[in-house]
Amino acid sequence: MVVSSTCHFLVLLSLLVVLFLGVEGKIPEACQRYECPSYTVTETGNDYEIRSYDSPVWISTSPINDTSAIRATETGFHRLFLYVSGNNTFKKAIKMTSPVTSEVSNSGGSSSIIQVAALKASLAGTKWSSTPKSYIVGQYNAPFELYNRVNEIGFLYP
Repeated sequence: MVVSSTCHFLVLLSLLVVLFLGVEGKIPEACQRYECPSYTVTETGNDYEIRSYDSPVWISTSPINDTSAIRATETGFHRLFLYVSGNNTFKKAIKMTSPVTSEVSNSGGSSSIIQVAALKASLAGTKWSSTPKSYIVGQYNAPFELYNRVNEIGFLYP
């Protein structure tokens, strides 16, 4: 494992099952420009799909405590961008991948809370209805891309 002061590589050895709302099997345009993790859709339902990801390698940063999810996401993206741009132990640039994900505490106040509520409603009465206390926001576009954005909301299940 390579560790720097703010970022580290995390190798997920087991498959992760992630629940996402919105894209429903459509491959985001960003995946034509950037590497995206491969997954298999194992189940689909009303406005959601269950995905099993193939042991991806993720890069992450330490938690950012901010009352604004937007500021926290921007701070995290900036840290990761510097890291992949060569500000790391090896001084080597790493190819950018997509999506950039953020784990958000279910504390309210986030602009994505409406989508989280919609996803929870879609899961009602399913084996996935017991949702974790936090959710994942996956952003496929660069922050400066304002049109045709693809964002996803998901829950991680072991």
